Formats: sequence, C-alpha cells, structure tokens
Amino acid sequence: MKIAGPMTSEEKAYYDSVAVLMKVLQSQVTRFSIAAKRARSGARRDAHLVDLHDFQLQFDQLNDVIAPSYRTELRDRSDHPDASKAGEFARKMGIKLPGPPPPLKLPDLLLQLFDEPK
Repeated sequence: MKIAGPMTSEEKAYYDSVAVLMKVLQSQVTRFSIAAKRARSGARRDAHLVDLHDFQLQFDQLNDVIAPSYRTELRDRSDHPDASKAGEFARKMGIKLPGPPPPLKLPDLLLQLFDEPK
C-alpha cells in the first residue's frame, strides 16, 4: 500500500499551508515573468529575472518534497541556465521523489507568513 498524501489532520493542515505558499510563489513567478518580457532595458530585465529565479527556486524546493497529490506544475517557468529545474532540488539532496514526508510543524519563518498583523 502506498500513501501519497497526509495521514493526519496535522499533516493535512501542513500540506494545505504549503499549497497556499506555493500559490503565492506561482503568482510571483508569473508577475516577474511578465515584467521581464515587458522590460525596456537589459538591466531592468535582468533584475526581474533575478527575482523570477529566486521565486522559482523556492517553488521548486517545496514542490519537490511535498506529497505527490499536492504537487503542481509551475507556469511561466524560466528556462534560463541559471534557473532551477523541477526535481533538481530533490536530486541534489539525494531525495528520491516523491521524497520524504515533510515535517509536521511549519518552520517558524513560514509560520510568520500566516500570522495575522497585530
């Protein structure tokens, strides 16, 4: 028997939080992809590509290790040689996809993204 998703309500909450974060990263990738295509100068385009590649890397790192049922394909992916590739993070870490289950607790930095302003 193979399980490809959360087994507890805590894991489901974790996966759902990561899925929300991945949607935010997707929107940023799309935003900077459009900005890079519309840039009128090479310097401006390069600055947008740096941001695009950063958000793409963060997306790939999460997507590589999340449960397969939560994985999604990144739209507006940059194919620049400096950009990350799907599955690359897992290979570098020696993780065979679908990868290990994620930790049950979100890292503090990610939790801060979901905290309501006080």
